Amino acid sequence: MKLSYRADIDGLRAIAVGAVVAFHAAPEWMKGGFVGVDIFFVISGFLISSIIIDQANTNTFRLSGFYSRRIKRIFPSLILVLVASLFLGLHFQLPDEFRNLGKHVSAGIASVANILLWKESNYFDEASNLKPLLHLWSLGIEEQFYIFWPLLLAFLVRRKLSLKASILSLALASFVANIFSVHDHAAATFYLPFTRLWELLIGCFLATCLVPRSRAQSNVCAWIGIALITFAVVALDESKVFPGWWALAPTIGTALIIYTGPRAWFNQHVLSCRPFVAIGLISYPLYLWHWPLLSFLYIMHGGDAPALEVRLAAIALSFILAWMSYVYFEKSLRGGRLKKFNTTRILSYAGLVIFILGILVSKRIILPDSAKLDVKKALNAYQRWDFPGKLLPFFDGSEKMYRLGEYPEEVLFMGDSNLQQYAPRITKMISESPESYKSAIFASHGGCLPIPGIITKNSLDCANFVQHVVAFVKNRPQIKDVVLAAQWHGAFSKATRHQIEVENSALRLDDPRAIKAALESLKRMVISLQNSKKYIHLVLGIPTGNFFNPKSMAQRRTLSQDWRINLSLVHRSDWISDVPKGAGDLKQMAEQLNINIIDPVDTICPGEVCNTIDQEGNFVYKDRSHLTPEFVENHVMFFDEIMKRKP
Repeated sequence: MKLSYRADIDGLRAIAVGAVVAFHAAPEWMKGGFVGVDIFFVISGFLISSIIIDQANTNTFRLSGFYSRRIKRIFPSLILVLVASLFLGLHFQLPDEFRNLGKHVSAGIASVANILLWKESNYFDEASNLKPLLHLWSLGIEEQFYIFWPLLLAFLVRRKLSLKASILSLALASFVANIFSVHDHAAATFYLPFTRLWELLIGCFLATCLVPRSRAQSNVCAWIGIALITFAVVALDESKVFPGWWALAPTIGTALIIYTGPRAWFNQHVLSCRPFVAIGLISYPLYLWHWPLLSFLYIMHGGDAPALEVRLAAIALSFILAWMSYVYFEKSLRGGRLKKFNTTRILSYAGLVIFILGILVSKRIILPDSAKLDVKKALNAYQRWDFPGKLLPFFDGSEKMYRLGEYPEEVLFMGDSNLQQYAPRITKMISESPESYKSAIFASHGGCLPIPGIITKNSLDCANFVQHVVAFVKNRPQIKDVVLAAQWHGAFSKATRHQIEVENSALRLDDPRAIKAALESLKRMVISLQNSKKYIHLVLGIPTGNFFNPKSMAQRRTLSQDWRINLSLVHRSDWISDVPKGAGDLKQMAEQLNINIIDPVDTICPGEVCNTIDQEGNFVYKDRSHLTPEFVENHVMFFDEIMKRKP
C-alpha cells in the first residue's frame, strides 16, 4: 500500500529535534534530550522502508533513483552548514582545531563521521562541545545503513520472502551485540552502525504492519508511546550506559506512536497541529545548524559554557537559518524549480569540492587566521605530550606496561594520565645517570584510577587492569616502592567519568556513598601492598581548570580585538577552596595509613600565586589538567629521592 503523507510524523520529528536542541542548549534542563536522535532513527527506518516496499511491490524500485533522492534530501542543507563551519573555523579556531574541523568536514560529506568520532574517542580526545560537527555521527549511521538496506529489502520483497522474520532476526542480532558490547566498548557501541542497526530496523518492521483498526487501541498505544519518550527525556542522562537497554524506551515509544496511525487523538490533535508540523518540516536543517552555532560559542569562550541567553539566541538564529535553508535551498533543489539542471550531479560535484576542501584543511594546506598570529607558543604547549617517550614496552601476561633502567630494584608507578605526565622526569634521571637511580615501571592507562573496582565510562576495563597490576606488584620482590597518582580532583568532581558499585548499583564518584566505597577499596589495596612489604607514595592532584590551559590563554578574535595571549593569574587559595570532598578525604586516609604524601601544588604554586609559565617563559600546562613535559623534566623533583639508589 502506498504511503500517504502523515502530518503526525512531521510532528514527531519536531519532538525529536526539539529534544536534541534543548539538550544541547541547556543540558541542565533537558538531560535526556539526546534520545531525540533515536526517535529520528525509528522514523527514518519507517519512512524509507515504506517507500522501498511500495516500489519493490510495483517493480518501480531503482537504486539510482533511491540514491538520487537521498542526495537531494541530505546534501543541500549539509553543504551550507559545512561551508559555514569552515568559514567560522577560518576566523575563530586555533590551527589544531581547524585541522580537526577539516577532517570532520570530509568525514561528514562522505557519511563516515561516526567512524571518525569512534576512532577519536580516546582519553585526550577534544571535548565534545568543541567539535562543531559532532552531531553528524547520526547521519553517518543512517547513510551507511542505506548502502545495503535498499538492496536487501528489495530482494526480500521480490523473492516474496518473509519481511517480518528477516527484519526481526537482523534487529535481534544487532540489539544483542549492543547489549553485550556497551559496557566494555562503549564508544564503538555508540558510534558504529551494527550496534545501532536495530533502532532503524524497528521503523523498518513498522512498515510491514497494519495500523490498529480500533480508535481506542490507537489511543492507548499513542499514550504509552509518549509516556516512554517522556520517561527517556526526563529520566536518562549522560551517566547512563547508552544505548544498551535504555534505548528501548525512546525507540519503542516512537514505534508505538507511528504504529497508531493518524487516527489516535494525540497524533491528530497534538502532533498534527501547525506549530509541530512546521518545526518538523525544518527539523533536518535545524538539526544541522543548531550545534555548529552552539559549538563555536563554546570555542570562542575557551571551552566554558556561554551565558544561557547567548545560547538561546544561537538557537533562535538556528531556527531562522533552518527555515531559510528549507525554503530557499532545499525546496528549490528538491521541488523541481531547477528542472533544466541535473540537480543530483550538481550536488554531487559540490559535495566532492567540500570533501577536497576538508582534506586541504586537515593537511594544513589551508590555515586559519590564528596561524599567522603570535599564539604559536600556546599551541605548541597544547600539542606536547611525552608518554611513553623513551620508556620501553614491558609485558606481563596480556597487560602492557613500560620500563626503563638496568638496576634490579624497581619503583612501580601506577595511575592514569596524571601519572603519565611525570614520565619525562623519570626518563631524564635514568637516561642521564643510570648508575644513580633505580629502574622504573609504569603501569598506566589514560582514564584509569589506581583503585580496584572502579568503572570508567568510555574506557577500557580499568578494574581488571588494576587487579592485574596489584597481583603483579605483590609477586615481584624487586619492587620496593609503589607510586600512586591520578587526576583525583576530576575523579571526585561533579564531572566525574568514574563509578563504583554500591549495593548492586553503579554510583558516580561524586556521590558520598561512592566516595566512601572507593576509598575503602583503595585502603584495602594499600594495606595489602604494605603487607607485601611495599612502601606506598601517594601523589595528590595538581591544580586544574581552564585558567591553566594555554589554549584558553590564547584570547580569541572578537569584533573589538584580534588574537593575543593573555596569561592567567591563579591564586592558590582560590583553587584549594574548590577541591572536591573525595579528594580531601583521600588525603586524610593516606595520613592514617602512614603513606608518603606528595603534594605537587607546592611545586606549581610555590607562593600565593600559581605559575602558568616558568622562569624560562614556557607554559607549565599542556591543557587544563596536564603538565608540559618540559616543566616536569626541569622542575618536578619530588620523585628524585624515591628513585635514588641506596648506597
